[in-house]
Amino acid sequence: MTDLEALRRAIVTSPEEHTPRLAYADELDAIGGVANARCAEFIRLQIEIANRPYSGRCGNHWCKSHDPCDKHIKWLPQDEREMILWGRYPECNDVRGWVHDNLPKLETGTWSALPMTLTYQTSTSPLAVVSGGFVSRVVTEESLFNYDDVVRDLFRLNPVTEVVLANKEPRQRGPSEEHLFTWQRDMSDIDGPAGGWHYYADYINSENVPATRSKIPGPIFDFLPPSMGTQGGFYFVIRKFSDWRYGSRDDALVALSKACVRYGRTMAGLHAIKDE
Repeated sequence: MTDLEALRRAIVTSPEEHTPRLAYADELDAIGGVANARCAEFIRLQIEIANRPYSGRCGNHWCKSHDPCDKHIKWLPQDEREMILWGRYPECNDVRGWVHDNLPKLETGTWSALPMTLTYQTSTSPLAVVSGGFVSRVVTEESLFNYDDVVRDLFRLNPVTEVVLANKEPRQRGPSEEHLFTWQRDMSDIDGPAGGWHYYADYINSENVPATRSKIPGPIFDFLPPSMGTQGGFYFVIRKFSDWRYGSRDDALVALSKACVRYGRTMAGLHAIKDE
């Protein structure tokens, strides 16, 4: 195992730590070359941005790029440098290519990738968001998790700590429990009657989110953190719960993200980031 491989393993193992990322940047500089120097600078710059004491960024791209408000004036030069390193100009495309080299190959489509400081909308293709120099956030659809090798490589090579399934939305229970939001387990991976019994289709208010958007694949659903939400609909035959209920939409989305990360890290042979 090379020094870079060992350092990347340390970054993925402890994604919350900046020290192995900075050591990775030092190793790139030691190897030498223009491309490595740009990638090393990008890592250090993103860590510097992440460590800024002021965190109340308004997130308005127009403000930052055209007429910066007081909040952004003192940060704009660093953001501009980040954009240049990312590949704003054709002659400086090393960082973007380096990030793509460490994303698994997809059977259909290609990855989109952006630095964390850029605003973005949900992508029709899997989107990788880079912070601290490495991919930390993935916006995708559940279909990505159908490919074990892709999931394994994604989490093996990148310190992913957040996953957004863009095609999923929790449903409000109702009518007496509209304050609760739910994820329903997709039972299609289970043989027998339970697999075909979509038991919340009529009970949950159909005027909210369609049932297909609130159903979560069984392997991911089973990783929903027990420290969040309330289990419901226990199937005694298969000894599994059919839904999780949360007090807010945000809680439901956070729980789903944690489940995806826990599932991906397990596939890659990594320990959980935090004890859930």
